Amino acid sequence: GGAYTAPIYLFVNQWAISHPENNPLTNPANHPMRSYAFHTWDYVAFLEQWGGAYVSADTTVAFTPQPQDLALARLLQAQFAEFLYNRTIAGWRSVEDAPDFPAEHSTFVYAPPNSTRYPFLDGPATRLSYKRLECAALASLRFNANYWWVN
Repeated sequence: GGAYTAPIYLFVNQWAISHPENNPLTNPANHPMRSYAFHTWDYVAFLEQWGGAYVSADTTVAFTPQPQDLALARLLQAQFAEFLYNRTIAGWRSVEDAPDFPAEHSTFVYAPPNSTRYPFLDGPATRLSYKRLECAALASLRFNANYWWVN
């Protein structure tokens, strides 16, 4: 093993698409969790790739991003540019930059301001030991950490 010194950064995207009913992956007819961010939604928003079957179930109708979609896109773009320029992102702490690491860890959570769904976060920020209680509950039910770490 090497003696790596680069910090590790984690993030979780809780910032959902504005019109989940237009998405084949989150449409209520296809999926009950329509108000959650879907796999690679952050990538789609970052690139502003609003068209295509991945964002809209009907590819003949263009998806029109709403202010919350554009706010996520601008935040992701600004953070990427800041990271390229400074090799760090203000307000985003590395995993090991927690007071009691490794017992505690840092995770950046993308969440819209005044979120109306669990975990009811108020905007994007670094969170200490994000979802620790949920992970502890799954561990107490004997779910293997390989399962709950990614869910």
